[in-house]
Amino acid sequence: MIYTDKAYIEQMLTALEHPKVIAKLKEILDLPADESAISTPKEVHQWRERYMTLEKALQQAKQEIADLQKDLEHQQAEQCKLVNQIETSQHLTEQYRKERSCLSEKLLSFQNKYKQVESAYAQYQSLSEKTARELTGIFKRDTPESFIACGAQLDNIDSLWEYTKQQIIAGQNTDRAELISLITFFLELHNKLFEQPLFAWQIVQPGEEFDASKHIRTADSKASGRISQVCLLGYKNVNTEKLIKKSVVRI
Repeated sequence: MIYTDKAYIEQMLTALEHPKVIAKLKEILDLPADESAISTPKEVHQWRERYMTLEKALQQAKQEIADLQKDLEHQQAEQCKLVNQIETSQHLTEQYRKERSCLSEKLLSFQNKYKQVESAYAQYQSLSEKTARELTGIFKRDTPESFIACGAQLDNIDSLWEYTKQQIIAGQNTDRAELISLITFFLELHNKLFEQPLFAWQIVQPGEEFDASKHIRTADSKASGRISQVCLLGYKNVNTEKLIKKSVVRI
């Protein structure tokens, strides 16, 4: 039922100001019972507005806390992601460092080997015209590739050793050092084709007694006696201990 009588409304408003009504309202709204604290409907209304304002502020604060919590969780997730990225980057950096170190070692090894090839080829090119011409049966073409391909063959190593032996026995020492160096280079190169070296140099020392089964004497040597100089080392098969080439010595 809706009351529209103005007098009645005025009467109701007056009743709201009655102490008992105010006390009951305080009880219902859970407001202070002390009349000095709240004593009029206006004050009740003010308290209610204040309560609503505080409630709104509380809800807003809760929402802000929730938003901050979400931001914190997001930042923590981003931080965790960054930590993982840093760890991954550190792992990759260490992996790349090891790979670079390995490649550097391989490059250095290749450079050293290539320097040995360059040095051997330079020695070959420094041979006298006569010697180079006589070695054309061993080294077919005058290129670094052909030089290595031909020189590393065992038959050609044997031929080069035999040629050097003949030159030493005949007293032709013009290219002796270069020829011995080339023999050493190619025999070691041939050994690297196997897991274990196939050939080893014969061990001969000056002062040893000459033994025709182990040594070949130069043309200017005595018929027998002690070795005064090792002119060209021979070599043997490591697996069979068979002597492939006897050492050329001077007595």
